Amino acid sequence: MKWIRLGAAVLFALIGGVSARGQWNNWLLFSNSVPFSSSSAPWNGVDPLNHLNDSFYVFRLPFLSWVVGWAFSALIVTLLLCAVTHYLNGGIRPLSAVQRVSPHVKAHLSVLLAVLALVQGVNYYLQRLSLVLGTDHFFDGASYADVHAMRPALVLLMAISVIAAGLFLYNVRQQGWLLPVVAVVLWALVWALVANVYPALVQSLAVNPSQNTKEAPYIQDNITATNAAYGLQSCTSSASPASSCVTAQNFQGDGTVTASDVTGNSLQAETNKQTLANVPLLDPTVMNSTFLKQQGFRGYYTMSGPSTDRYNLPDGSAAKSEETQVLISARELDPTQVPASWVNSHLQYTHGYGAVLAPANQSGVDPSDGYPSFSLSSLPPQGQPPLNTEPRIYFDTNPLSTSGYVIADSNQAELDYEDPSGGEITTHYDGTGGVPVGGLVRRTAFAFSFGDFNILISGQVKSGSKVIYYRNVVQRLENAAPFLSYDGDPYPVVLNGRLYWIEDAYTTTANFPYSQQANPLGTSRLPGTSELGYENFNYIRNSVKCVVDAYNGTMWFFVQDPNDPVIEVYERAFPKLFTKMSEANSMIQGITSHWRYPEDLFTVQTDMYGRYHQTNAQVFYTNSQQWGIAQNPSSGEVNAATTTVPPLPGALVPVQQAPAQSVMPIYELTALPGQTQQSFVLLQPFVPYSNGDKQNLTAFMTAASDPDDYGQLTVFTIPAGQTVDGPYLVSTAVTTNSAISEEITLLSQRGSKVVLGNVIMVAIDQSLLYVQPLYVEGEANGVPRLDDVLVVYNNTAYHSGSGNPSLDAAICQITNPDGSQPFRSYCSGAPKTPPPVVTPPPSSSSTTTTVPATTTTTRPTSATTVVLPTQRGTIAQDLAGAQQDFSYANAALRQGDLATYQNDIGAGEALVALATKLEGTETTTTRPSTSHPPSTTTTTTRKTRTTRST
Repeated sequence: MKWIRLGAAVLFALIGGVSARGQWNNWLLFSNSVPFSSSSAPWNGVDPLNHLNDSFYVFRLPFLSWVVGWAFSALIVTLLLCAVTHYLNGGIRPLSAVQRVSPHVKAHLSVLLAVLALVQGVNYYLQRLSLVLGTDHFFDGASYADVHAMRPALVLLMAISVIAAGLFLYNVRQQGWLLPVVAVVLWALVWALVANVYPALVQSLAVNPSQNTKEAPYIQDNITATNAAYGLQSCTSSASPASSCVTAQNFQGDGTVTASDVTGNSLQAETNKQTLANVPLLDPTVMNSTFLKQQGFRGYYTMSGPSTDRYNLPDGSAAKSEETQVLISARELDPTQVPASWVNSHLQYTHGYGAVLAPANQSGVDPSDGYPSFSLSSLPPQGQPPLNTEPRIYFDTNPLSTSGYVIADSNQAELDYEDPSGGEITTHYDGTGGVPVGGLVRRTAFAFSFGDFNILISGQVKSGSKVIYYRNVVQRLENAAPFLSYDGDPYPVVLNGRLYWIEDAYTTTANFPYSQQANPLGTSRLPGTSELGYENFNYIRNSVKCVVDAYNGTMWFFVQDPNDPVIEVYERAFPKLFTKMSEANSMIQGITSHWRYPEDLFTVQTDMYGRYHQTNAQVFYTNSQQWGIAQNPSSGEVNAATTTVPPLPGALVPVQQAPAQSVMPIYELTALPGQTQQSFVLLQPFVPYSNGDKQNLTAFMTAASDPDDYGQLTVFTIPAGQTVDGPYLVSTAVTTNSAISEEITLLSQRGSKVVLGNVIMVAIDQSLLYVQPLYVEGEANGVPRLDDVLVVYNNTAYHSGSGNPSLDAAICQITNPDGSQPFRSYCSGAPKTPPPVVTPPPSSSSTTTTVPATTTTTRPTSATTVVLPTQRGTIAQDLAGAQQDFSYANAALRQGDLATYQNDIGAGEALVALATKLEGTETTTTRPSTSHPPSTTTTTTRKTRTTRST
């Protein structure tokens, strides 16, 4: 019997211990609690109902609630076990006619029941305090029924719990169980009536008939707490937290741009010119495959998704650097494409190499073909910013890096890259990352840990070799600081000749009193990679900026928001983990200039602000002024299936856009209204909340990313009664422009498709331009290139023209209602003739793409007659196809593919000749003035094209 008791005790101890193991974070918060103050919460950090500091709910209540719940469960189990034990020992004899329960057993069980009643009374007390965290109304926090019905009911239940405990103790000296049974029945009856029926009656009879007035003070508390919890409180509020607040400004939006606004040397004109010069034309959501195809080089490389940042890059027109918005992508290792063998997978192919960077504005577009013009590219990396100190990437963002391992600095040389001649450039790791293999014991441990016996027996592995695991950046940070939540978009930074990763981390809680839970209102637009989308929270701060060295794996956790009490708690718990922001630049020179306000946080904030900018309780209740996120149906792939050319010449089917989708926040390097210098901001437009029929712009919010004003939120509101088109209506202006519609329809033929980039809002003083890049992508090669730039101003769409993707060429056509052309000076910068073909590079790798259409040509050596294709269309269709062929030819030539170049030149010339013949004129055609090898007569079936990477 002794061993049975010991075994049972151990078993239940393990069960209780396992349930307690998951409370480590709540214990950290409880044991290191710090108070909220006026700089971090409304009402000086004290809730208006219970008058307790918010730290009680955030740091202490979760652990106390668990302790009470654990104690109640433990007492129930103990009571049952004791009853069974007493029964087995004869202390309980249910069939006895004299004494069914022995006096000592009765005393034992009565005391346990009394303690159980007291524990439940404590639970009622915590429930009463937790009413400010309620989530069962149309707003969160305590409601009228909670305060006037549930709160008194819980006080009564607390009293009954104490009475019941007294009766259980009194019953120790009494015969029978009558008093305890009466207490339990009374308890259950009061709970059913007072805690359930009474609050429901109050809600139905007192609240619902006049809900707007009864709930008004509690709605106001919810508004105040929610705005503070999400950093959305007005900067003019006396209770505004110092860490984050919103500044409100008016924005007309329908002002008229004049020539003086964009010409001359005035400060405002210079600012506006800088804004236009930095309008991004390379969309990071579109350029991913282009970066990979042009700069991936080898199959075992992949590219991280292009990320937006800003760098000081040389200005081609002057010997100085200009802050420029860019797209940057790191060249990571793709382990699935490594030649299959243990040595290759774990010893030789251990890391990625280098990064690529292209200006996102006009200077980053190659005018000859619309592909990116990289400022930093190639292997080894060449260009600006320099990446020449340490370009190797052992720690990356590839999801495949979350599993497995590599062994660096073994006897097997590690591959950096292959040179153009096929020679291997190798290295041996000499960084501080990884764990030394060591002796036999550690080797054996690694072999068992990874389930790989080769670690133990391989002669290539030496004791000084480094086993590198947890190579994924987010995974690595999560293991170091699992109590933080991480952003879904870590991005690379080239700095001081090496590569770093920056990742935003958040502190969150679901226990901020009166604040609204983010899910689902604030999390519906978050990407699947964001941890915030899988959490319940009603308070959030971007408290930490994480930096990871791509070579060594060294991690830094810089405290971004020292006013956040949650991060203060973790700093007390882990004083050596976190670093003050003031030390960031001294540890990594220049790193703060690459901070970005995180998209995930801004997405949550703008979703919440759409409703919670209504700070008046009555307006909030009617929801009459709620904003919605602007819709943008025109971004993404144009439905090519509905853009076929009908039999009648010139009759075009209307372009069908993709289904409407929310406009996501976009980074812009721009001068905001009222500013005279550029700043790097996130921007989100709002429209009236509706089912889609109201798409006029009501406001837009920006979040500052520059070190001097990081985190400053500004909302620019359109005055009431004024009408300004939102991004959704850009598609209307585009589709009503017959030239643009015809161009999109034609470009969607001949094996290619049109992809529209995100709509960019550009504020010029009190005026508004919408800019949208148009890309053409071959259906076979999947490599988009910029083909046109669309601009909408004053409800009218303009474009630069297919094959001439220039913002200057588009805006120079803008005409005001009075006939003036404010951007006329930009026409001088717009290309007027097709640019010359660039000289082809030496050699590189190739990939295969397809462009359907069959053309038979006779290759001319000078002026000659071209055999026309048999497929006939309109003149416009033929010329558009010719332009596309010449663009393909230029791309092929600059990438060294002479055979494809000849094919495309011939096809383009044939279409030009066909268009000329359709005009009724016999003609001979001469190729464009380019430099290419002598040609021969060739019959070409344009089914497959080869694109080479440089």
